[in-house]
Amino acid sequence: MKACTAYAWLKKQLLMCGILAVVAMTSACSTTQSDVRRVSIATDRSSAIDTLLAVTGQNIRTSFQDSSALHTLHSDADTVLAIARIVARHYGFTLVAESEAEYVLDIKSAVPDGGACVDGVESAELNASYTLSLLTLGAFPATAVHCLVVNAELYDKRSRDERMLMGAFESNAGSVELVAGINDLKVYQRTVKPDDERRGLEASFGALLSELIDEGAFQ
Repeated sequence: MKACTAYAWLKKQLLMCGILAVVAMTSACSTTQSDVRRVSIATDRSSAIDTLLAVTGQNIRTSFQDSSALHTLHSDADTVLAIARIVARHYGFTLVAESEAEYVLDIKSAVPDGGACVDGVESAELNASYTLSLLTLGAFPATAVHCLVVNAELYDKRSRDERMLMGAFESNAGSVELVAGINDLKVYQRTVKPDDERRGLEASFGALLSELIDEGAFQ
């Protein structure tokens, strides 16, 4: 009888260990293939060299709400602005104050898209299910992809006291891939690592600058 009791206790402990292992395996994680260098290498950046550019942003929006969740960046407005300026320097622009600039890039928003990338990545909540079998201890987490969408306006200030709007531009080239339990999947700040977010933002800002250069905005 004691042997049976000991066996039942051991079986229960093994089952609990298995459940804890599954929970550990299914904890949320993120990754990204975004790389601003890979984005910029295909762009002829010669027109950016020595161009006087001011990168500005007042009240940059960093949150997006879809039908079921609010998705807010880890990065605040100041961090977003700093990332945009780092990328602009990488492209060869000379960053100056707005009073000295030939062009002004005014950042309006930088937001996660809620896991429904519109271009470039085909994944909006693939296999959105989560099951746990006590017999097999198998776990199948849900996956999703957030694109990092940045919006900005470009202004021409050459020989003018006031800036002239050249156009509004958007990029969502940077993305973050998620693996998480279904309950955590839409909780952006819990599932996305800040470093992955930063790299995604870099790629999106890089693609936006590449578009401006390719369209001859600085010639």
